[in-house]
Amino acid sequence: MATVRKRAWTYKGETKTAWVVAYTDMKGKRRQKTFEQKKTADKYRLKVETEIEKGTHLAQSQEVTIGELCEAYVRHCEDRVADGRIGKTYNRRVRTTVFVAVIPSLGKRKLSELKLSDIEQFYHELCLTRCPVYAKQQIEEFKRIEAFGRKRGMTASVIISEGLKELRGVVAEPVRSFTRDEVLSLLQTAAIRPHRAHYRTHFLTNIAVHTAAFCGLRCGEIMGLQPGNIDCDAAMIRVRNNLSIHDGLKVPKTKSGVRDVPMPRHLAEMYRAWLKDHAVPNKLGLLFCSSWGTPIYPNSFSGNMWRVLIRRSGLVGEGRPLHFHALRHFAASWMIENGLPITDTASLLGHAKFDMTLRVYAHPVVGGHRRQDVIESMSTKLLGPPSFIPKEVVSISQNAVKEEGPIAPAAIPSTPEVERRKSRDAYFIRRNAKRRQKRADEAATKASTRQECDIAG
Repeated sequence: MATVRKRAWTYKGETKTAWVVAYTDMKGKRRQKTFEQKKTADKYRLKVETEIEKGTHLAQSQEVTIGELCEAYVRHCEDRVADGRIGKTYNRRVRTTVFVAVIPSLGKRKLSELKLSDIEQFYHELCLTRCPVYAKQQIEEFKRIEAFGRKRGMTASVIISEGLKELRGVVAEPVRSFTRDEVLSLLQTAAIRPHRAHYRTHFLTNIAVHTAAFCGLRCGEIMGLQPGNIDCDAAMIRVRNNLSIHDGLKVPKTKSGVRDVPMPRHLAEMYRAWLKDHAVPNKLGLLFCSSWGTPIYPNSFSGNMWRVLIRRSGLVGEGRPLHFHALRHFAASWMIENGLPITDTASLLGHAKFDMTLRVYAHPVVGGHRRQDVIESMSTKLLGPPSFIPKEVVSISQNAVKEEGPIAPAAIPSTPEVERRKSRDAYFIRRNAKRRQKRADEAATKASTRQECDIAG
């Protein structure tokens, strides 16, 4: 039980007073804290009694500084990286938040000393060198550090959680997704090899775009595919790995990420052609790699292939750029638009819960007339045609709406330049096939000669 008493003393002939809150903590140790006003002391007394009753009280003298708490959290994350609970990418983000943002600004203070105004000031300082969304993400990471310390008895503060509530309105812009016409334009552009472009690079870009648009795979999942993950006869992609620049080749981060995704027949034939003509042996056993066998990381693909394709297709425009991940959003929306159940769509995308698919990935990809048609149909089925509209008009309006068909194969415009490039591509394919056959014959001849020499010897 905490008590509040008044204390008076004389200093240099002047009488001074203060209010002392005395209490016994959960370990039986006697503690006290002094305040200038009785109202503040009473408020602290109630707070201490509540915390002691819940078993969460921690005296300010026992609390560590924010810098010490952050260093303990970094060591904890490194242990989690060592046993595989988190990836190196997330650990780098934690270290950036701790050593670049939190410790330089607040490292010498304690969480119990912070006020809401301090959190707001910290956020404004971050916004000077970062966008507001990224600044909020770093404060969210700071909140996880606070929760880590609270669970381990290093702090009892919840001030970061309270400060984060003030930033509810700071949200990231939604991903700019593709429309049906934009995807058609993109597929048409990807099918045409630009002048002096390497045939292998062009073909890889084309396969990656089709895989993301029709199967919804992430860029890291596409670049992490291995030859054994592709079943061309069954038209199936078995997602078993993910490739990232910091973690390398690893399994997906969730169990739902391990999945089998069907693919259209034309894409299966594209994979078959790649396996036959362009697969290169490499240390990681990847299906897609550079000509000398090094991995193609997602950031490298985005910078060297994807942005070039976007510029060629004329989809740059204003606003946020169209990221490769936007094709995954289109795939989710197009699956739902074509009647695939939302649970199956979530499973194909690797989501554990379908609400993630609806909340983040589902975008309207056609006009809003279908929603209007559904609402009109609901009304008509319940009430019948409106009495003030002639039935003939209702019948005509219902028959006038045509169903959107599936995406037709991208038609490549036939021009002399396109035909010349097709002829040249066919020539290079035949030439490469002849060279491979010649090397195989030479290897067989050498092996036969060596065998004859061994027998003669």
